[in-house]
Amino acid sequence: MRRRTTSSPIAPTNQIATLGRLVEFQQAIAGRGEPVPSTLPVPLRAAVGRTLARPLLRSHDRGVLLDAGTPVLARHVALIAQEGVHEIHVREKVRVGILTLESAAAAAVPAAQPGSPAIVAALLRSAVGELGARTVEQSCTAHCGRAVAHALEALRADCDLVVVVGFIAPAQATAAATTLAARGLEWVLQDVRMRPLGALQVADCGDMPVVALSHDLGAAFASFVAFVTPLIRRLQGRTQWLPDPEFAKIEGPMPYRNAWGFFCVKESASDPLATHRLQHTKRRDSAAAIAESSGLAWRPLDLSLHRDSNVAFYPFHRWLA
Repeated sequence: MRRRTTSSPIAPTNQIATLGRLVEFQQAIAGRGEPVPSTLPVPLRAAVGRTLARPLLRSHDRGVLLDAGTPVLARHVALIAQEGVHEIHVREKVRVGILTLESAAAAAVPAAQPGSPAIVAALLRSAVGELGARTVEQSCTAHCGRAVAHALEALRADCDLVVVVGFIAPAQATAAATTLAARGLEWVLQDVRMRPLGALQVADCGDMPVVALSHDLGAAFASFVAFVTPLIRRLQGRTQWLPDPEFAKIEGPMPYRNAWGFFCVKESASDPLATHRLQHTKRRDSAAAIAESSGLAWRPLDLSLHRDSNVAFYPFHRWLA
């Protein structure tokens, strides 16, 4: 069963211009979910990819070997096994529903084209898998609020979170609320329009958080990395569910202030607090740029005049791990 805190409305804004403001929004969205329950002890071989529900102690001095909230990785297995531990308490795998809204305009785009919702759903499915969560997928017509409600209700039975590909129009949101209310489920949808990452919608379907992203591939993936990833990591019970941004300097033309983009690492800094050197991807379409890039870079106003770093950097190897 999901355990939820009461979700508060997210303060409306038209612009996120500073690092502190971004963190406030990340915390507000991640706060809509609580860690999934722990399971009974599972064999060590079955624990990889899950999160520790209890600290693991060293056998000789009872000191902490791995703290609660640590994702169990393949490289941890030998370390744990040599302590004589064969079963450990972990949390259940987070289940993320991906609901694709199919509109007449989207249906006219071939499934293999960048503007297709199927391409966005495929990318999100892979990103959720990299985070160690499971996906459950459904699609429905975007112009029927009752169809949206039925899809959400079905996913709610199996999922801890639903990510919607495509925005829910006001008329459909009202129809969905009426349908869900008849089944005893409260539905509250909020539009959050903000720059630089674009708009998104946040909602609660009963006790399940819902986040709707754009059909645009680049905007959807950027919003997923910045806002949905911390929510999934919190649901997993991770101690560090919101990674700190790193800092970088872009080689070549600078993005506009308060603009974001996908960039490659040209020279990696050994110290996380030091400055990476980034360069633009050589690809113009979003799918190729994402595939070639190392992470998401953003130029907040409070870094614009910094001599060594001119962008905040969110590397995929940390945010999608």
